[in-house]
Amino acid sequence: MQHAMEASAFLRLNNSLAGLPVPNRVVASLCAHQVKPNSAMTLNVLHCGTILLLVGATWSLDALLWKRPHALAGEPRYDVVISGGMVIDPETNLQGIRNVGISGGRIARLSTGHLRGRTTVNAKGLIVAPGFIDIHTHGQSVPTDWLSAFDGVTTAVETEAGRYPTSLGYSGEIGGGRPLNYGFGTAWAAARGEVAAGLLQDGTLVNMFLALGKSTAATVTGRYSTDRAALTLALTESGLREGGLGIGMPVGYLSSSNKDEYINAGQLARNFNRPLFSHLRHKLVVANPNAQEGQDSQTAMDAFQEGIEVSARTNVVNVLQHINSTATQALDAVISMIQRANTQGIPVVSEVYPWGAGSTTIKADFLDPTMLQLLKIEPSAVRPVDDPGKRFTSLEEYAAWRENAPGDTTVVIHYLDETDAKDRRLLDQAVLMPNIIFASDAMPIVTSPKVAQQFGGSVFPRSRF
Repeated sequence: MQHAMEASAFLRLNNSLAGLPVPNRVVASLCAHQVKPNSAMTLNVLHCGTILLLVGATWSLDALLWKRPHALAGEPRYDVVISGGMVIDPETNLQGIRNVGISGGRIARLSTGHLRGRTTVNAKGLIVAPGFIDIHTHGQSVPTDWLSAFDGVTTAVETEAGRYPTSLGYSGEIGGGRPLNYGFGTAWAAARGEVAAGLLQDGTLVNMFLALGKSTAATVTGRYSTDRAALTLALTESGLREGGLGIGMPVGYLSSSNKDEYINAGQLARNFNRPLFSHLRHKLVVANPNAQEGQDSQTAMDAFQEGIEVSARTNVVNVLQHINSTATQALDAVISMIQRANTQGIPVVSEVYPWGAGSTTIKADFLDPTMLQLLKIEPSAVRPVDDPGKRFTSLEEYAAWRENAPGDTTVVIHYLDETDAKDRRLLDQAVLMPNIIFASDAMPIVTSPKVAQQFGGSVFPRSRF
């Protein structure tokens, strides 16, 4: 893994962000000077729900408490000084104007007084923070890394889907020139697809998505026994031994899987002191009494109750991913559930992205036309990424297009309308929850003639066009 953002790139980043409003500005300074990450901190962010992670350098207590107002005449000269920025470190609850002295690739001092440096970066009006960790990004490539770096991200982790075999996920990145740190959860869903449907996995995201539908079909037709479930768990365990950061549990894409599978995965993760990363099972605000076999019938409240129960029964840290696009209009009630669970000591952690749209593949169960109606999502709210100007005008048009679309077709779904006061209030509640983790849920870069025509290049779907 590499930390290869050069100082010149950092200065370009600093200049490009200088005109933005303060909440959107980041000085990604610590990744600019080849500082080595502390990999042991990766799980700390998951256990305590910290938004930012100190991967860039070591912050010593001595440095944090050293606040002399004026530099002494014999003050040492640091390699780099970042001056006058708003320094934020959630782990120590530090938020204040500081000068940062860096020597030998490590943070040597934080001070309210003047520091001398061979190079000085003026960060006045900017936020100075350790490199951000994006714990939920599917865009694992050099181009997406660089785009993420311009958001201040220095570590891009794929946790929801993960990789299986996990070792192939890692080996596929070696020598690829990735500029950011990266890592993978172990893909329980891919292991399940290999066992249930016999579709051999190769450590790629595309192949995992192809296995999801076949895995569901095998379950519905009774071809997925308890013995096969045990084999899936054994393969998932091998992924943890190969470096999986946790277990990706996208049960929302496998609504036919049962609670025992979920609980057993939670116990396995707890045995390894790793978290679960859960895309929860249901999205409906109101139950579907007419559900046929294999169709979702329960609500978002049921889904969050299940996720909380798994954590309570196994004591596993369960990261409930993108709660805004899973709960949608039920966010009020879901937030109350999560807060009550935390009060009782149940280790569930909420993840959110601060916008109303999400992105996935068109064959996801919840994008079935019937489900779309139950979710009260208009077909026009589903936008094909490779044809960004397309707007569906009827459910029939949408259903026909979805039927014929390739399985890996990426779409953006507008779950909540950011211009609507009610929806905006729900989003605000989610992002202001205590102990929240922000993530992008970024998809791989998409290129097509229509994309190039509208945007002059490729698109990096994270939220909306």
